[in-house]
Amino acid sequence: MQDVKVSAKAGEAREATGFDLIQWRRFLLISRLEADRYVQHRPQYQSWISLPASEQNALWTAINLRLDAENIPRINQSVLIWRMSQAMREARRLFCRFSLRCSCVWCGLMWWTGLTGVS
Repeated sequence: MQDVKVSAKAGEAREATGFDLIQWRRFLLISRLEADRYVQHRPQYQSWISLPASEQNALWTAINLRLDAENIPRINQSVLIWRMSQAMREARRLFCRFSLRCSCVWCGLMWWTGLTGVS
């Protein structure tokens, strides 16, 4: 498996993994679900870079175990970094939306300053 730059397009990343379309779509779903879980249940981790190395490695292992269970080749760290940077940003965008229910620092700041349009 080839390395992937964080700035790579999805097609470039897929090509580097060697995944067929079905494998690629399963990988995208698995990684999105993991990102959603972190953003929802661990609000202190709102971006990939904010996760401690031990958490990043645990997540890499968890994703690879799920891929193994579906007979999909494992991903390397560069693919993990490429995907989770995007997936966590998207999860934050979808779940945080400056919600009063959200306890992350960003949403709290936006709500407190009145920039959300939420009253």
